[in-house]
Amino acid sequence: MSDFYPILLRLKGKPVLVIGGGQVAERKVKSLLMYGAKVFLVSKELTHKLQELVKEKKIVFLGQDFYDSYLKDKLLLIVATNDPLLNKHIAEKGRQKGILVNVVDQPSDCDFIVPSVVKRGDLIISISTSGKSPFISRKIRERLESLYGPEYRILLDIMATVRKALIRAGEQHKEKIYEKLYDSDILSKIKMKDVEDVVKIIAEALC
Repeated sequence: MSDFYPILLRLKGKPVLVIGGGQVAERKVKSLLMYGAKVFLVSKELTHKLQELVKEKKIVFLGQDFYDSYLKDKLLLIVATNDPLLNKHIAEKGRQKGILVNVVDQPSDCDFIVPSVVKRGDLIISISTSGKSPFISRKIRERLESLYGPEYRILLDIMATVRKALIRAGEQHKEKIYEKLYDSDILSKIKMKDVEDVVKIIAEALC
């Protein structure tokens, strides 16, 4: 049984401290920005892309050296240097401050692990091996990406709209309608961009 509790966080506007400026740290920073986090960075060296993000003021560069004071008011701490002992030391400092910590490639020093993700609009499928094999996570993600294409983003938006309408109408058999929609060929019609048939399927499901 895994020690990790699966959870999705709303990071928009939340402060996250990243230690490290290499390719791994760059990927972490780009992902955090994608979800609206306010990123603070500490590193002796920065990739070209991270330098650009600093110049564009999309992230806050605190300097080359880590200080305990940088931990104040941070929600998450991500440590991604190439020094395992330094990573562990900084992780312990963060944990003492009650901050959730992720240390790249050191699962035993992590309070949380960032999963591999398939994202289709608001549909998020997370895959994790609890840090044991990122390779397996990636291979599963690649398979899921082929199974759950962009049409699922549209389907989810449709289902959300239908759900709101059914709740407003006080419909007592919502689950049957959801099943009818999902079991129809609506996904294939969405793929083909056949708007007329999509509308027809929705109307028939609601009858």
